[in-house]
Amino acid sequence: MSSPANGASTRTIKILTAIAAVLALCLLATSIFFVTGTRSRKAEADQTRTDTQSLRDKKKETETQTTDVRANIDTAKVDQSAKTWCNEFTSAYSSPSLLNSQANSLHAKPQRQIDAIAEQCPGKKALLDAIYSLKSQAFASDESCELVGTDVTFSGSVWVNDEKLAALGDLELTAEFYLTAAKEFGDSDKPLGSTSFTIPRVERPVTR
Repeated sequence: MSSPANGASTRTIKILTAIAAVLALCLLATSIFFVTGTRSRKAEADQTRTDTQSLRDKKKETETQTTDVRANIDTAKVDQSAKTWCNEFTSAYSSPSLLNSQANSLHAKPQRQIDAIAEQCPGKKALLDAIYSLKSQAFASDESCELVGTDVTFSGSVWVNDEKLAALGDLELTAEFYLTAAKEFGDSDKPLGSTSFTIPRVERPVTR
């Protein structure tokens, strides 16, 4: 037969065991809660990073599209400007002073416009390139003037004085004739007449 002391001790042990079990369950639940919460926060952080990267990618894509649109607009403007330039550069600019002015104006343009002009009208650009690079007069001449009574006779020859210009192609020239007391004519002098002729293209010899 057990004594009262032993019975009390057994009940105490049972109570402590029950309390320990409850505490163990609480700690287990707390651990599960923290683990679950940590995983949840990590998932949220990962999703946030994914969303942020997605927004950055979309922003970059939008910026790229905007840049492409602007580039296309700029290209269209440059092409239109080149087309206008080519259409306006006609035989009205055939005088030496105007050709020199056009050559200087062309080479002062941005490279993109020069490239667009070369694509739109390569022949006109090549002509101005040759004139721009001239180191001497484009044409040379040997002429004479004979005055007999009231009749004046002009004679002579004209040739291209630059190899690059001569190789471009047939050149149509118009020569005006002036009769003045001075060696050079001025803006107020009027030509007595004019004549047009063609200087054929000079073929460069093929080197082998």
